[in-house]
Amino acid sequence: MSASLRQELNVLGLPLDGIQLIEASAGTGKTFTIALLYVRLVLGHDARVAACRGRSFSPAELVVLTFTDAAAGELRDRIRARLSEAALAFSISHSDDPYLQALIDDYAHDDHAIAAQRLRDAEQRLDEAEIGTIHSWCLRVLQQHAFASGSLFQQRLRSDVDSLRLQVVRDVWRQWFYGQSPALLGVIHRIWPSPDALDKSLKPLLDAPQAALCHGDKQPGGQYWQAILATYERQLTKRSQDAKALWQAWLADGQTVTDLLLAEKRFNARSIDVDVLAALPELMRAWQGEGELDAKHSRPMLKTLAKYFAPADDGRSFLAHKVKVAHVMPEHPLIDQTTAFIKAAIGEVQFKIDLLTALRQEVGHQLDMQLREAAELTFDDVLTRLYEALHGESGEAFAALLRQRFPVALIDEFQDTDPIQFGIFQRLYQHADAQALILIGDPKQAIYSFRGADLPTYFAARALASRPIHTLLTNFRTDASVIAGINHFYREAMQREGGAFAQTGSDELIYDDAKAHQVNSRLHEFKEGKWSPVLGVQIEWQSQAELMSSGIARKQLAEQTAQRIAGWLNASDHGELMISEHAQRRALGPGDIAVLVRKGIEAKAMREALSRVGVPCVYGSDRDSVFASSEAEAVQYWLEAMASPSDERRLRLSLATAPLGLSWQTLQACRDDEAMWERELERVHRLALVWRRHGVLAALRQWLFAHDVPARLLHPDRVDGERALTNILHIAELLQQAATHLHGEQALIRYLAEQRSGQGTRAGEEALVRLESDERRVRIVTVHQSKGLEYPVVCLPFSAMPSLPPKFASTRYHRDGQLIVDLGPDDAAKALAKREQLEEELRLFYVAVTRAKYLLWMAVAPVAQGNSQTRVGDHTAWQWLFAGHQALTPEALSAGMEALLGARELCSLVPAPASQWQPQACDDALLPAREFAPLHQPFWQIASYSRLRFQAATQSPSEANFLDEPAAEIASVVDVTTPAGASIAAPSIPAPSALPRGAAVGTFWHSLLELAAEQQFASSADNLAVLDAALERQCQAHGWQAAMPVWQQDIRRWLSRSLNTEYSTLNARSQAAAVALAGTGLADLQQFMVEMEFWFSSDAVSTRSLDAVVNAHTLAQRRRPEAESQHLDGLFKGFIDLVFVHEGRYYVADYKSNYLGEEIDNYHPECLAADIAKHRYDMQYSLYLLALHRHLRARLADYDPERHLGGAVYIYLRGWNGEGHGVHIERPETALVDALDALFIGTGAMP
Repeated sequence: MSASLRQELNVLGLPLDGIQLIEASAGTGKTFTIALLYVRLVLGHDARVAACRGRSFSPAELVVLTFTDAAAGELRDRIRARLSEAALAFSISHSDDPYLQALIDDYAHDDHAIAAQRLRDAEQRLDEAEIGTIHSWCLRVLQQHAFASGSLFQQRLRSDVDSLRLQVVRDVWRQWFYGQSPALLGVIHRIWPSPDALDKSLKPLLDAPQAALCHGDKQPGGQYWQAILATYERQLTKRSQDAKALWQAWLADGQTVTDLLLAEKRFNARSIDVDVLAALPELMRAWQGEGELDAKHSRPMLKTLAKYFAPADDGRSFLAHKVKVAHVMPEHPLIDQTTAFIKAAIGEVQFKIDLLTALRQEVGHQLDMQLREAAELTFDDVLTRLYEALHGESGEAFAALLRQRFPVALIDEFQDTDPIQFGIFQRLYQHADAQALILIGDPKQAIYSFRGADLPTYFAARALASRPIHTLLTNFRTDASVIAGINHFYREAMQREGGAFAQTGSDELIYDDAKAHQVNSRLHEFKEGKWSPVLGVQIEWQSQAELMSSGIARKQLAEQTAQRIAGWLNASDHGELMISEHAQRRALGPGDIAVLVRKGIEAKAMREALSRVGVPCVYGSDRDSVFASSEAEAVQYWLEAMASPSDERRLRLSLATAPLGLSWQTLQACRDDEAMWERELERVHRLALVWRRHGVLAALRQWLFAHDVPARLLHPDRVDGERALTNILHIAELLQQAATHLHGEQALIRYLAEQRSGQGTRAGEEALVRLESDERRVRIVTVHQSKGLEYPVVCLPFSAMPSLPPKFASTRYHRDGQLIVDLGPDDAAKALAKREQLEEELRLFYVAVTRAKYLLWMAVAPVAQGNSQTRVGDHTAWQWLFAGHQALTPEALSAGMEALLGARELCSLVPAPASQWQPQACDDALLPAREFAPLHQPFWQIASYSRLRFQAATQSPSEANFLDEPAAEIASVVDVTTPAGASIAAPSIPAPSALPRGAAVGTFWHSLLELAAEQQFASSADNLAVLDAALERQCQAHGWQAAMPVWQQDIRRWLSRSLNTEYSTLNARSQAAAVALAGTGLADLQQFMVEMEFWFSSDAVSTRSLDAVVNAHTLAQRRRPEAESQHLDGLFKGFIDLVFVHEGRYYVADYKSNYLGEEIDNYHPECLAADIAKHRYDMQYSLYLLALHRHLRARLADYDPERHLGGAVYIYLRGWNGEGHGVHIERPETALVDALDALFIGTGAMP
């Protein structure tokens, strides 16, 4: 593409209509650009119209799409922040951001307030915005427009389709092939030995439904499967008949023909093996004319016949071409018959391609039907269904509806699109001038062809986009020194025909020099007595190295890289290598370094090399499953041993696993020492019993400790021990969770095996590997995983390793924009596939070198291609740079590297000296807490005891402290007057019927006792005067003057009575508490707190579970009303009437004004227990004890609930006589508060 058609983006001047394409190089701020374009769209900013007043859009009208959930989340956060920032800037008419200030300047001052309000509204309504992945948006469109799209209203997204597809393949295998003839089954079995092999062949075809299938120049015939099988079976039958006839002819005339051929030495002995010719009659006799079925005889036999008798292009056989001069090829009917038989050989090629095409169609159809019946969609189905709906009979009306609803779409990472995805958006926006489709991508980073990404589709979209194509070239990520080195490399590569990326048509993919926003280097080294910036691109070229094989080179390059990293870390520890960030310097740590690899074997070599030099590392990304780890295999062996404890072979295999770390000598001793072996057998039988009784998690934990695995793995000498132990424990927890819906040990082992093989239903997000200490390790990451990420220091050890294409790559290529899957590619097709593979390798190299922020380090060595001594670095960027499409020789590599390293932008290094990293001792400070992502709760609330509901309760919990009867008039009042200062005898309790009842009375009594507590429950004249004054005011306010003399006496009695109760009704623990409190009254309390308030969180607490715990630990399991089913999410609060300390124990106390009857015996402890059960006060004081337990645990350094928690004291004021009536005391087991504590933090049992 010519430079005149490309233009650096002016983000404030980009037209916001039509199809606009922005090509953003690595690190140039795509997310920043998208967020600013979003602000413009909300404002309606259009630089082409007067006052920049174009059409403004609400968040609900704007679609912002990308390819991953993580990227979508980042986009949403950045857009929200940008809207907030812009709103603030417009409200004060100023911003330090030049882009926002330019926006402000484009509007009149009177419009600033309107713009600010519009931006604030958009920020508040951003949850309505369609910001997500393409697949999630397509799914919502299908569901929300079910009638227009012909979809169901509710459909589930199925992420794992492998198991279902394999089931469908097996069904089709049975339907099509069972009952076929042995001859036909023999051919099918040669092509696909099993349904699993067929599934393996079909998977890439089903994953690329847009791909055309062929076999060289042969195309699918398009026949129905039954016709395909019938046609081929007829051919096999005729072939078998011809073979029988040929065999019989050879039996009759074979020796004659052989003698005729060998006579007169007519053939060149160096070209013809006369011994093979002489043995033909015997071979043919053993053949027995079994056509092409007998693998032992027929196929070798046919190869021999084909070699000698197959006709060449001129019609003559191989033998005829090898006859010596002056001799002639003998003639015989058997020779002609054999030649004709070989010529008529049935090729399996056409049969295979026809049958595979039919199978692809049938399996795809049945898979689609099963998914539809289950109301499920795969990720591919989501796109396909929407594409079909938009291109169907009512497609134009549906497209118009979506255009009206979503007039603007911004799509990030568009280089990873495919024909279906682009077909959707092309249908919506291509001919809609009033709408806008803004595409943002970088074709230089198109590296996901194996996932269906299609670069030709991107180029087709680019051809439709408005001109000019906009570019982003300023890199905000990387230091100028690194960018200068990369620019130099690509300027050299752009000199090649096809450009830096070997792209067909060199103008399709152009590298424009990147511009550095970060001018100063941020990595410095102390050298020659001063700090100097480190040159950003360093290449360690082994100029004196001999040609190496791939295996040797892999090990040597890994060692070289490990030594270099260890040297950096040692220099950093000695204060000689520092990173300068935000005006501060810090040491370079392992977590700042990333090693990029292509394959697992390279990652393994790097892990071993780093481990040898003492550098901790971690391989993978945050999307790796723990089931893919080597520890998962070890756990499977352990479970198999425990599931079959009498199987000695399984036990020996489990003991040989790596985490146990047993030496060969120990294993041999275990085998030879009968007593040691008996101990192992006894132990595994015991663990098997633990598994059956307590679950797999308990069994695995005991297995670990029985074999000292934690101590071994966490030994300081083990670099990766923490990771291994974490993986084992993680797997154990996942297995315990899976065991809840699996039956038996073998089912759980099968589940683990399926997860390891990838055939089972995936475990989901909870199976992802996570370890906080990974942040302090060197990261070994594949280039594909690194895309979109950045690292301070990037190492590329294996960039010169020959890159062999994936197994399917040789059969995949594009022709005229169409993806072709070629089962039998000819040389031209192989060349096309090889070229496309080279193009992707060059794009992968670009992704790799653009991940570095401060330093890019590469190792280059002459690595042979296979056994070749003249070819190195096949399919690498170095081959393309120094040799183009020609083979790269060691001499060309050496000359090219010498010339390249002569540039001042690059730094040439010699191999680092051997070193071992010895990290300096430091305290293991906690890592920063991870950011909490709150889960959506169905109903968050602040709950309390009064909010709980109980079945068959005669009293509302809201009246827990009061009477359930309305206030009644006083029938009679005992007229008692007491002279001031006179002492009051303790008469018998007045008749209960003489006292008022009701909630107001209960509240009043509580307030009096609170006031008494403020006076330390003292009975002095001054204190009593204060209480009498309060009593008089309340009685006058409520019209209770007649009751005032009686309540004056009651107050004095309450302050003098002890907390005595009957012991006979109590259990041993409660009796002990009652004995301790005997003779103690309120006035005797020295330490207490009135109306203690408490709050604690409740995480999906089931009231049924809460009720079960309380019932099991209180009131001797007395029957009581059941709690209604509720779930408590949020906070739980309450107020405890009185908390006091007596003899070192802490008690909760509550006053009750309940009326239980006329007689004092109505307030006997047994009656109180019945009333407490009736009104569920047991639930109340259990929650109070939990609050007190948590409070003491946080406040007392030596807290022990058995020693410090006293229990609950409930005082029924109407019957409290100090002689055993009116007081209920209970001290539950500590198991009560432990169970409640676990329940409220979400670890307790839930029904």
